[in-house]
Amino acid sequence: MSEERSETRVAVVTGAARGIGRQVALTLAEKGYTVAVNDLHTPEETLEELGHAGVRVLSVPGDVSDEGSVRGMVEAGSVSSGE
Repeated sequence: MSEERSETRVAVVTGAARGIGRQVALTLAEKGYTVAVNDLHTPEETLEELGHAGVRVLSVPGDVSDEGSVRGMVEAGSVSSGE
């Protein structure tokens, strides 16, 4: 009996509050990815826009220069995908 792999694709997007990061998050959502958005503070406007895309979204605020924050972001994305 073979195991089926989940087709869930999760992307962690840093700098998602504005500019390039925000556009990357929106583009990935349009392609059906679950999107974990990151910035120093919760990117409320980006989350609102992503909510309209009909995909799963989570906020993982933190400082990408802090290793602990980055580990937390990756863990949150892994839990979201079920891995």
